[in-house]
Amino acid sequence: HELWHRKNWMALMYARIYSAILGLPMYDIYHIHGHHIDVSTVQDHDTPRRGQTIYSFVYPSLFKSLRTSVGIECARLAKLGHSAFWWR
Repeated sequence: HELWHRKNWMALMYARIYSAILGLPMYDIYHIHGHHIDVSTVQDHDTPRRGQTIYSFVYPSLFKSLRTSVGIECARLAKLGHSAFWWR
């Protein structure tokens, strides 16, 4: 998590590799444009609720983060006048 906040290109590269290994290639989009805006609110998928078990938190968090990341990217592409399936 902290590697995403570094300005160093190597730290960002390690953060991207780590996220890809964990199967979270969309995490950079969600972390900056979702988590930082909604931190510690009901809309934040990266903050577990008090007393929530890790099992009830991790899997829904992954799917909600992916869904939010796709939505953020689709909105960005729509602003540029492209469809969600634009290949560039």
